[in-house]
Amino acid sequence: MVFYLIAKQIESKNAVLKTFQYLFLPILFIFFFLVYTDAFSLLLILLSFYFLNKERYKTSGLFGLFSVLTRQNNIIWLAFFVLLMIMKNFKSDFNKKSMIKFLSDAAVFILIFFGFGVFVILNNGFVLSGMKEIHPLSIHFSNLFLFLLFQFILFLPLNIANFPKIFKVSIRIFRKRPWIVFPIGIFFIFYIFAFKVDHPFNQNTIDYFLRNRILAYITGSDLTKSFFFIPIFYSILSLAVSEFNKKIYYFIYPFILINLCLFWLVEPRYYLVPFVFFLLFKKQKSLLVEGLNIIIFMILSGWIVWGAISQKFFL
Repeated sequence: MVFYLIAKQIESKNAVLKTFQYLFLPILFIFFFLVYTDAFSLLLILLSFYFLNKERYKTSGLFGLFSVLTRQNNIIWLAFFVLLMIMKNFKSDFNKKSMIKFLSDAAVFILIFFGFGVFVILNNGFVLSGMKEIHPLSIHFSNLFLFLLFQFILFLPLNIANFPKIFKVSIRIFRKRPWIVFPIGIFFIFYIFAFKVDHPFNQNTIDYFLRNRILAYITGSDLTKSFFFIPIFYSILSLAVSEFNKKIYYFIYPFILINLCLFWLVEPRYYLVPFVFFLLFKKQKSLLVEGLNIIIFMILSGWIVWGAISQKFFL
């Protein structure tokens, strides 16, 4: 219901269609029936964003606080919300009056950031003591690459529909800046070395956890890793040409990058908020494209539920 209300705020005519995509999002659907904090955490983030759009900033901040208490990494999305507030408050003018209004609107968020900073200093990290060894504060890129691969698969109809635009833009860029092949080559080399799976939880139960099975196959050799670079890089291009309902929403991309790169453990659950915001922000393509996406979501969600019930595998 909250997703639907936000979708109506952003693009009312496609709210129902987007809500069906949300309900059957494969990496989310299974968690509607399990006792995990992820679906609840997502609900709190959506409630915070809903009240942000209604300019009820203190209520938004309150739900943001609850979300951070549920999962510490949600502080990243609150930073995104504050950026949206800054862009809105100072869109036309920057003066004393607008600054005072912003500080008043963002008061709860500012207190949350201050409290979170104190917690990080006293705790020597943002992870609770019992989890520090398996969730250290460090930079890793494997979640980013798996996220991009999932984006390619889950939104295949959209990615195919984006191909003409990708091709047109790519040709124009290569004609004007042929040297762009060198940064792409450097990125490929970086990908080969950076896409590694060395977290203990990604090393065991490979036969049961689907994510670990996929990761083990991709990183099994440089050859397979090189092959999967193609859909991963294509996803970057597709995301780059995907149209959002508001230009300001493109600022979500660096926050997604930060969020994904803070985790050593490679886990699709970390992609829930990024994918849900992508569903909310993107402009709708044709009914055929969006309908095919729903069908793909339903098939994959049903398959994952079947795997969990039969105890053959889990996401």
